Amino acid sequence: HHGSQHAVLGRRARIRAELLQTSTATGRLSTGTGSVPLLCMDNAFEVTEVQRPSLHEELLAAPNLASACSGARVFVAVAAEAPPKTRRLREGFVEAVTDCTCAQPLAGSSNLSSTGSPPPASLAAYWLSRGWSVYAEASWVHSVRQVLVRHFNGPALAYPADQVW
Repeated sequence: HHGSQHAVLGRRARIRAELLQTSTATGRLSTGTGSVPLLCMDNAFEVTEVQRPSLHEELLAAPNLASACSGARVFVAVAAEAPPKTRRLREGFVEAVTDCTCAQPLAGSSNLSSTGSPPPASLAAYWLSRGWSVYAEASWVHSVRQVLVRHFNGPALAYPADQVW
């Protein structure tokens, strides 16, 4: 199944992106040829609703999926766009589904603050500080794994698996 969506850039420019679900090994969404890197770090895509299960939900249903995810093209939520704002997604590639939960320190070393301040105590603390209240629930953050996602040429960043599609 695939369809087309519009991303609005600035006030007037529109870019048509073809979103594909059948061209990935795991059935995840990806952009069609010519669209990469449409949903890059500088150009997130606004989405009003995601109907596909998150990677967290898929890992609960099929725990062995974690090892098959490496290299899969995925969409991730933008931490700065907490509900009730319109969800913004960026595209990237799964580098690894870690054994760390969101209650633990950030996986990898690429999430260190560019301001020189110490990193947050956990991935959940980072998302909570940006307005995602779901990460205040201890039982939730202990159940959601961290996923390292690389955005094209950038470093791999840690995301909660429930914010990866």
